[in-house]
Amino acid sequence: MRTLPAISRPLFLVMALLGLALGQAAAHAAEPMPTEHAADTARDIPAYTVTAPAGADTDRAYPVVLLMPPGPQTLEMAKGMTDSFAPTLARGGWVVISPRPTIAPGTVGPLLFETQSSELAGLVKHLDTWLKPEGDKYYAVGASNGGVSSVRFGLDFPGRTAAVLAFPGAMPPGVSKASVAKLSGVPLRMWVGARDTTQWLDAARFMRESITKYKLDGTVVTVQDNGHMIKSLTPEKVMDELSNLRAVSRGDIDLSDGQRQVLAVLDELHEAAASALTVGPAAFDRYFACFAADGVFIGTDATERWTVGQFKEYARPLFAAKKGWKYTPKPGSRHVTLSADGRTAWFDEILENAKYGTCRGTGVLTRAAETLSKAGSPAQSDAAWLIAQYHLTMPVPNELAERISKIIKSK
Repeated sequence: MRTLPAISRPLFLVMALLGLALGQAAAHAAEPMPTEHAADTARDIPAYTVTAPAGADTDRAYPVVLLMPPGPQTLEMAKGMTDSFAPTLARGGWVVISPRPTIAPGTVGPLLFETQSSELAGLVKHLDTWLKPEGDKYYAVGASNGGVSSVRFGLDFPGRTAAVLAFPGAMPPGVSKASVAKLSGVPLRMWVGARDTTQWLDAARFMRESITKYKLDGTVVTVQDNGHMIKSLTPEKVMDELSNLRAVSRGDIDLSDGQRQVLAVLDELHEAAASALTVGPAAFDRYFACFAADGVFIGTDATERWTVGQFKEYARPLFAAKKGWKYTPKPGSRHVTLSADGRTAWFDEILENAKYGTCRGTGVLTRAAETLSKAGSPAQSDAAWLIAQYHLTMPVPNELAERISKIIKSK
């Protein structure tokens, strides 16, 4: 029998270490996402809830949202925020972490954004032990005090923040106003109701001015007919905003300021039409303010080519009777192209409607000459873009095209 050669000591050590590594990998196989984590005051870790996509595990990277609760940030507030937004985000592939500060019974505070609270730092340190956020960054999202907490997270961890969404939000008290410059490179999206209190409106104005002063990547939208609660920011709308920001951060798309402004006008158009279902005629002027005076709306019927004047005649009685329409843009489906001179934009977007299902909107927006600077570059004005043409269609699957065309011909 032939004798096998002896294994050298160095090779033996390599094989042993490789076996140990494989054994450790097997012992640390991917685990399901946890659902709850109790507060750990010794390590400044707040209690938090985890809402994850079906089948999610700790071995894969996911886009992660830190969903900051409003008000006193109690369990009840955190649960309400989580119940409203987390299921939709999780279905869209996001992991949602809903923290709440450690509050002694019978007391209020400290809140997550307050100087004396170090729980955001403790939370990040703990999440790093088991969670793999995509790009090693978090999307901080919150309403009211949660919006302030989201801004605080961006200020404390600019390198770990993918974006900040606040509705509304503000700079945390006790923090130098000049600190807002730390948000350079962090996309900031804020909304405030036109009927909110002076405190929140002033905070929004400061953030808007700071975005200009420090050349931040940010927008602050004042939502008409809304108070402290921004009703138009549905879970689907928030996920759409997050998906767009995620696409930019991953390099899937690179939106210019002009493209963002065009999308903001289209958002306003859809939101105004949907608001007619609740506010009725109050939405009429808001909707048609999106159109150029000589604009045209082309409907799904071959006979529907309406000037703005004709479209107003059609829509006025519907809005008066609270019979608006709701078309929701599908995340990741929107495309905007700008002309070389920055005065014309054309777009296409996929829309979802409860009655008609999947639809498509295409069209053109123009920017009036007086909104251009002397140098010929577009001025930074969201109101500069107006819809010259909007064309609503219903895409027909290829396999159904012949059958549908026969039905149409028969009519």
